[in-house]
Amino acid sequence: MKKSRSRKKLFLVLLFVLMAIGVFSPVYLLYQLSGDYPLVATETKSVDPETAESTRALAKRLLVSMFSQKETERFSASEKELNHLLTLASRGSGRMKGRINISSLGVYVALSLYIPENPFGDYINTSFIILPSMGGLELLDVRLGKISLEGDTAIKIAEIVLNYVLGNGLGSKFLASLEKIGVNNNTLEVVFHPISGLKKKLEAFWGRVRYVRKELNFGGDPVHVRYYFRKLCQFDQSLNHQEKRSLAGYIPVLFQMVRERTGNSADPENEYRAAILAMSIYFGSDRFETIVGRVKTPDLKNCEAGHRVLLAGRNDLMLHFVISAGLKVLSDNGIPFVVGEFKELLDTRSQGSGFSFVDLAADRAGLRFAEFVLSRPEEARLGALLERKLQEEVFFPDISGLPEGISKADFDYYYQDLDSIFYQSMLEDIDKRIGVLPLYH
Repeated sequence: MKKSRSRKKLFLVLLFVLMAIGVFSPVYLLYQLSGDYPLVATETKSVDPETAESTRALAKRLLVSMFSQKETERFSASEKELNHLLTLASRGSGRMKGRINISSLGVYVALSLYIPENPFGDYINTSFIILPSMGGLELLDVRLGKISLEGDTAIKIAEIVLNYVLGNGLGSKFLASLEKIGVNNNTLEVVFHPISGLKKKLEAFWGRVRYVRKELNFGGDPVHVRYYFRKLCQFDQSLNHQEKRSLAGYIPVLFQMVRERTGNSADPENEYRAAILAMSIYFGSDRFETIVGRVKTPDLKNCEAGHRVLLAGRNDLMLHFVISAGLKVLSDNGIPFVVGEFKELLDTRSQGSGFSFVDLAADRAGLRFAEFVLSRPEEARLGALLERKLQEEVFFPDISGLPEGISKADFDYYYQDLDSIFYQSMLEDIDKRIGVLPLYH
C-alpha cells in the first residue's frame, strides 16, 4: 500500500514538473531572446530609385544562379546591395531593421525585431558572422538575444528548421551545396552547386503552403470570395460592355450583396473581407488567388472586367486602388504601400513610365478604403457606400496637380529619397486629400 502511494505521489510530482516545463519553457525562451534596446536602431540607407533597382537586379541574379543547370555557380553581392535589400525589407515589415558589414574578417549580420507589449523587452536581437571558408558555411559569434551559440550548433538548428519548413531535405541540400564563401572588396562571393530539380522541389513546397492556407483559410475563405466574384460577374455581364464606367457604379451593388448575405447573424467584417478580395481579383489581378485559394472555377474563367472600368477616368488608377485594397485585407503590416512605392521607384528608370504621385494617391486611397470598411463594417453597411448613385468624389481623392512621370534624375534632384522632407510633404498632401473625403467624415 505504501509503495503504491509512493508511486502515485512520484507520478504526480513528475506530472507537475512536466506541466511546469511545458508552460514555463516558452516563457523562459522569450525572456532569453528579448531585450530593452535594438541592436540596429536605423536602416543603413533611405529608399530611393537606386535602392529599388539594386534590389530588383540582386533578386534576378540570385534566381538565375539558383535555377542554373551548371555544375558550379558563382554568386556575388556587395555590401551596398545587401543593405539595400534589408532596407526595403525593413520598410515593408515596419518592425524589422538590419545591417550588414563586409570586411576581410567576414560578413557581419545584425537584425532587430520590434515586438511591442512583450513583458521582457521590446526587441529581439540577432547577430552572427559568416566566415570566409573553403568548406561550406561557417558561423562565428552567433547571438539570439541573451543566448550565445556555437557556430556549428547554430548551423545544425538552421538545417533542422529549413528541412522542416521546406521539406524534401532542402535545408541539408542547400548547406551541402555551398563550396566556398569569400569576401573581396566589400563583396560577398559564394561558389555553390545548384540543387538539381530545385524548381520542382520549391513548387512542392508552395503546394504544401497552399494546402495549409486552405485549411486555415489564410487570407479569407475562397468559397466566400467566389460567391461575391460570381455575383460581380453576373452583374457586369448585364451591362453594356462597350461602355467605359466608373468603379463607383459597382461598389454599391457589391456591398448590397454583403448586406443581403449577412443579415443580422453573420460576421459582417469577414463578409466585407471576402467582398473586397473578390473586387480585387475581378477588377485587379487573379494573382490574389495564390494566397486566397482558387476562386475562378472553370465556369468563371472568362469573367473579367477588362480595361473599361475606371477611376478618375483612368484604368491604371482603378487597378492601383483595388489591388491596394485587396493587399490591405491580406496584410496590416505596411507591405501594400511599400509594394506600390517599390514599383514607382523602378518606373523612374529610363525604360519605366516614371515615378507617379498620382499612382501613390490611388494606392493610399485603396488602403484607406479597405481599412475604413473593415474597421467599421456596420457603419459602412448603412453609409454612403450603399448609395446607388455613389460618386467617386466620396471615396477617391482629387489628383489634380500631383506630379507623375518623374525621371530618376528629377526624383533625385527634387525628392532625394523616401525619407526626405520633400517626399514626406507630398505624402502629407495626398493624405490630406484623402482625409477630407466625405466617406471618412
